[in-house]
Amino acid sequence: MNAREILEALNGPADVYQREAVQAAMDHPDEVVPFLLEHLEEVAREPDRFAAEDYDSQLPAYAVVLLSHHKVREAHRLFVDLLSLPDETPFDIFGDLVHEHFPAALWKTCDGNVTEIKKLIENAEANGFCRTSAIRALTFGVATGGLVREEVVEYLKGLFRLEEPSWSDGMVWNAAASALSRLWPGESMEVIRQALDEELIDPGYIGPASLKRALEEGKEARLDALRQRSQKELAEDPHQAMEWWACFNPERFDGMGGLLGAPGHGGRRTGLQKNAAKRKRQQARAARKKGRRKSR
Repeated sequence: MNAREILEALNGPADVYQREAVQAAMDHPDEVVPFLLEHLEEVAREPDRFAAEDYDSQLPAYAVVLLSHHKVREAHRLFVDLLSLPDETPFDIFGDLVHEHFPAALWKTCDGNVTEIKKLIENAEANGFCRTSAIRALTFGVATGGLVREEVVEYLKGLFRLEEPSWSDGMVWNAAASALSRLWPGESMEVIRQALDEELIDPGYIGPASLKRALEEGKEARLDALRQRSQKELAEDPHQAMEWWACFNPERFDGMGGLLGAPGHGGRRTGLQKNAAKRKRQQARAARKKGRRKSR
């Protein structure tokens, strides 16, 4: 298959996993990568077209997974731009790929430079789930040795001092506390406890009991567990990442309804359809909490 044939296959029926084309794209990156980048540039220029209900292709998802597999540095800024699209647009286009694959994709394509990742984390206009994916990307950096743990810890602690809290900061604070726990929360406990007291963190997301367990587990054990989980996620190839999706295997997901047809569980719109109510509740809770935030 040449590059054009690969792209045509990847742009084929959304309910058929294009294994041959995916493998060809894995085997011939020099030929295919420019076309994948061009496609995501088009998505970034005209997101509404690709977020539309009648858009029926997995090509944007294929492009993200393949470009991250090849660690294409030029894709990094594109990924950040796509995750910075307003409101639910990233979920309309990519579904659960936003939080299931983009964290690893951001790290694998940044070449150790997390400037753009931090810009996304701090972007109050971006969807809160996209910002939390960027936080997870930082933990991959620590797990692989590409980032210094202590520097990431200090950065995450600083997120609790945001000057202009937005509706999505509640999710960012939850994700920051969770990341600090995975990195071992020892030197962060004062900040986390204060955030819990001020109701910046949802105790149902991460509470005193789980933090206590993390402390008792010890730094090296926590970091070792993080390294093991991260190694597995970062080593996942495109076939492992995609071929199990429900849209490609409807017989295995019979009766799961909203899970059919969205990246992360199988195709388009899983997260948007199945989890929309849950996200709205989280967003509303975050909005209430920001009003109770004390200035530091």
